[in-house]
Amino acid sequence: MLLCELQYDTISLTREHDANVSKLNEEQRVVYDKIIDCVSNKRHGFFFVYGFGGTGKTFLYRVLSARLQSEKKIVINVASSGIASLLLPGGKTAHSMFNISVELTEDTVCQIKKDSPKVEVVRLADLIIWDEAPMSNKLAFEVLDRTLRDIMVSVSDRNKNLPFGGKVVILGGDFRLASGLEQSTAQELRSFSDWILHIGEGLCGTLVNDKLLVDIPSDLIIPVLENPVEDIIRCSGLPNHSLKLKIGVPIILLRNVDPAGGLCNGTRLVVRDLGTNVIGADIVSGSNVGDKVFITRMNLIPSDTVIPFKFQHRQFPVSLSFAMTINKSQGQTLSTVGLFLRRPVFCHDQLYVALSRVRNRNGLKILLYDEGLVDPTRTENIVFKEVFDKK
Repeated sequence: MLLCELQYDTISLTREHDANVSKLNEEQRVVYDKIIDCVSNKRHGFFFVYGFGGTGKTFLYRVLSARLQSEKKIVINVASSGIASLLLPGGKTAHSMFNISVELTEDTVCQIKKDSPKVEVVRLADLIIWDEAPMSNKLAFEVLDRTLRDIMVSVSDRNKNLPFGGKVVILGGDFRLASGLEQSTAQELRSFSDWILHIGEGLCGTLVNDKLLVDIPSDLIIPVLENPVEDIIRCSGLPNHSLKLKIGVPIILLRNVDPAGGLCNGTRLVVRDLGTNVIGADIVSGSNVGDKVFITRMNLIPSDTVIPFKFQHRQFPVSLSFAMTINKSQGQTLSTVGLFLRRPVFCHDQLYVALSRVRNRNGLKILLYDEGLVDPTRTENIVFKEVFDKK
């Protein structure tokens, strides 16, 4: 595993770095210089990189990775979700890279054997980047912290008292500790950004019967369909029993099949070949865009906990992908977004996440359809303001 991590194409990485480092904006350059300084001088550092979708977080990570990997330094790129990890060079999910258990407690540690090749990679790593960090349970970071302190104590005793064992660690994502995007000369962009910010912080809307209702601008609303398609009854965690596909149709992967090869839960593909037991497809999202892959049937078990018995179904782990859930869109920046709210959002910050996937106002349209809506120009927003309490 160590040999694999060091097999970098230093020439192409140097070219990539030199071509992109000059494109960093002022704020990105400050972060870049501080992190490179920490790594180069072997000092420990713990950084938070926050920003909206489209502000260049992934671009910054790629420049940092290219610089350090071109110097034969080890960079571990992970993300909280499989689809977000595909946007990072050599990205993996944090749980798979560090063997973090699904069920976490205050005493849990990463399930990595001390004499394993993975421990050696972690010990020699110069930088760890964890993207979409706000999506993870805080206990996951505490687990990694305890594990790194335990691993790095073999290098120096003082590491047991340093955050993450003295490693240089970046936690990235949309923490929203600041009050807006970087300055822009376009008033429309500033206004749109402020509107999204206020939605995310629960400062926008009217409180009606303990529900926070947000007014959607008329130019963003799509007229309601006369006869919307009815829901299809299906079992949570399984694709439809009858899967009807044809050449050229877009699909989405529902399982982690081969994350290193770009096939993880949330990867979008286009069908190119159809067989009895295999689907040939082209990847159209993530860092493996254009790769031709084959997907076979696999045994799938539903995730419904209310079912009193367990059963499995052998099926292709895919579904038609003319749309995606809000959670699947986390970590992506899109030029055009059509938001279909058949029902109001049901958890903290979902509306904010959906709206902040788009770069500008012109690329956003919203379709509101809910039989319980009194006003078709409003939708519910759920925000727990205690999350933003800095005290």
